[in-house]
Amino acid sequence: MNERILELVNQADIKFDVSSDNYGVDTATVTPYDLEKFAELIVRECLRIVDENTYGPGGLYDYSYSSASAAADDRATAIYTNIREHFGVK
Repeated sequence: MNERILELVNQADIKFDVSSDNYGVDTATVTPYDLEKFAELIVRECLRIVDENTYGPGGLYDYSYSSASAAADDRATAIYTNIREHFGVK
């Protein structure tokens, strides 16, 4: 599994409830809250990536780049907003 995903699993503090069925087969269950928290962390990670790749090549608020770059940043900002609203992440 991807190392960053494992870090997010740990950050979500997911607890596995392991039990055995009548045949001795172990099954692990996770609460819906744990899954929701994990999913939110993944969405936040994606938003962070979009956010870090906007505002020009010189870093945050570098307005010395071309209008094509500015248009790309406008689109990235729209994508950021759409993802955040779609998943209800504040």
